[in-house]
Amino acid sequence: GERAAAGPKVLRRSDDERKRIVRSREKEDKRGIARSTREREERMRVAVVGGSIGGLAVANVLQRAMREARIEIFEAFGGELSEKGGGLAGVEPSLFEAIRGDGARLERRWSGWYYGDLWRFLREGLSERARLRLGANVSAATTSVDARGATLTVDGVEERYDLLIAADGQKSEFRERVATNRPRYSGYVLWRGMVSVEELGWMPRGIIARNEELVPGGYPVETFGYPVTGSRTFANVGFYVPTPLDEVPPLSRNRQIADARTPTWFLPVVEATLGATAAQLWRTIVDKGKVTPHPVWLFAADRVVNDRLALLGDAAHTATPRTARGAYTALVDAAVLGIALEQFPDDLDAALAAYNDDVVRRADDILKLSEEIGRRSFLPAPGVAVRSPASFAATTDT
Repeated sequence: GERAAAGPKVLRRSDDERKRIVRSREKEDKRGIARSTREREERMRVAVVGGSIGGLAVANVLQRAMREARIEIFEAFGGELSEKGGGLAGVEPSLFEAIRGDGARLERRWSGWYYGDLWRFLREGLSERARLRLGANVSAATTSVDARGATLTVDGVEERYDLLIAADGQKSEFRERVATNRPRYSGYVLWRGMVSVEELGWMPRGIIARNEELVPGGYPVETFGYPVTGSRTFANVGFYVPTPLDEVPPLSRNRQIADARTPTWFLPVVEATLGATAAQLWRTIVDKGKVTPHPVWLFAADRVVNDRLALLGDAAHTATPRTARGAYTALVDAAVLGIALEQFPDDLDAALAAYNDDVVRRADDILKLSEEIGRRSFLPAPGVAVRSPASFAATTDT
């Protein structure tokens, strides 16, 4: 009887003790996981190739998601990008603020944004663990990538990193190591114009002129504009022109072709297709502002991760500027990578796999949208070849 009475008490004590042991082990496991994560992060090094908006965005995210990791951003341009670039439309300040994540705020405005101001905002969000190296010469040809990391040659010196993010633009030198497909030319060029409001005398907003009916030979065109404010204030104007591939400069890292001269056909085509008001606008920009061509290339990578190399921004996808999703999509890429790292804090490969799936899906959606916009707005009717702007200008003179 005494044994029977004592038995349940012993069992209850054993249950309680077992539960305490289990809880203690769970706490110890969590402490061990946190310790191993911290130790892993303390040893981890991340390289970001490309210091434009996408590169700085992902560096801001990584310095929070990988709290002890060391991050190096390599940018080929030797000066501060805060004085480069033109206007950006479709900017969501809340997304930039979330990417930076330190409570800093962007002012709300009704106009477009100057690229340099947005770049500076992200640059100022970098901590001491994220180092930006301007004028860095990165050799993609000598880079090796495997399941544990990447060996990168920068300014002739080999360095080993646990993760390599390629945010090096639409002509990414790392893309062929990841994706099996390549960018293709859309069939049209966006000519971008920048001019001070004082020189122009008025501020364009929205579509200024559009040829609603096809010009003989199938030649739809459009010009638009919007104000850009901030540390620089100017009118940002665009002119979409269908152009044959053999008249387009090769794919370049930057979307716009620097130091390009305005061709002789440019103003005659504007006037012939869009009328006197648009022609006067562009004549002022040519004379007193800056004009650069932006051949539109379209791309959606079939995969964006290979071992420890991940593509981001224009390296992973490019869209028509009409979508206003260039910089926006690069920021979303950075945010998605941060979320994936939070979901899989102890499995970098699983985080990269989740990132790959999300980016590939979104890139394909944007590509389809870009193709539809091109067919509907900027390309000749089906079966009509894209005509040379120069030849069209010649016919308007006769």
